[in-house]
Amino acid sequence: MEHKVIKDFLPEMELKALEHIVFGNKFHWFFCRRLNENQADHDSDFFFHRVIFVDERTSLRDAPPKPSYEYFKAPAFSLFESLIKRLKIKTLLRIHVNLFVKTPTLVHHTPHKDQIPKCRGAIFSLNTCDGMTRLENKICVPSVRNQMLLFNPSQLHNSTSTTNKPRRLNINFNWYDD
Repeated sequence: MEHKVIKDFLPEMELKALEHIVFGNKFHWFFCRRLNENQADHDSDFFFHRVIFVDERTSLRDAPPKPSYEYFKAPAFSLFESLIKRLKIKTLLRIHVNLFVKTPTLVHHTPHKDQIPKCRGAIFSLNTCDGMTRLENKICVPSVRNQMLLFNPSQLHNSTSTTNKPRRLNINFNWYDD
């Protein structure tokens, strides 16, 4: 799958309702020291995230589902249903909201592959900044408010920080079509 960028993905009213919650002071963020398993511990590579949905029973790499694996659906899940419908997701695996803080220089995080075999991936940008997502073929997709990036998450890709806004916010999706 080649990547695809869709501008103006959500109607403005739906986007503003989502922003009101995610940018608000009642949306709880969790500190994460490393962005992925390939990354060394560096002081500048931390980020904040919020898990909205995860179903690891169906998403573990090359492993059969096991009942002991995590299933989680946050109370805030309903805020993301419009995005799920517009993506035409059939089997949702996970939704994470990421917050990357402003850094003095643009930090390119360690490339990684999502740990879910043969799934689809998307990144929705909540704000415009000089941050970006870099794909395996060296294509850099800028972080632009209300823009959806569809891509193959089993290929190497990485995020960046931002230098011109207080934070970079995006929402990551992984799903199966069948």
